[in-house]
Amino acid sequence: MEKVYEYGNDETEKHNPNKDRWIEFRSDGSFVSDGEPFGRNTGHWTTDNNKSTLIIDSDIDDDDSEWKVTFEMDQMTWAGIGHPRKENTRVIHKRKK
Repeated sequence: MEKVYEYGNDETEKHNPNKDRWIEFRSDGSFVSDGEPFGRNTGHWTTDNNKSTLIIDSDIDDDDSEWKVTFEMDQMTWAGIGHPRKENTRVIHKRKK
């Protein structure tokens, strides 16, 4: 996770203070993520390629989310869908090799 924006403001320091947050999408449709301040999370993911959306089904109660996804080189940008706060959230990830 490189950057987090909420309502146009850079909130990366709040959401990734140690610059150690990451997510791994596994080919079986599961994911694992980790890093401070929220810790480890697991669950499943699906996509709707026609709508360019990513659906995260978290094992943590009330932590599911849906995102409009765009790609540019090794960068993936998520824009929240479905709730005013989420719709004003944008997360930028960079692929690590």
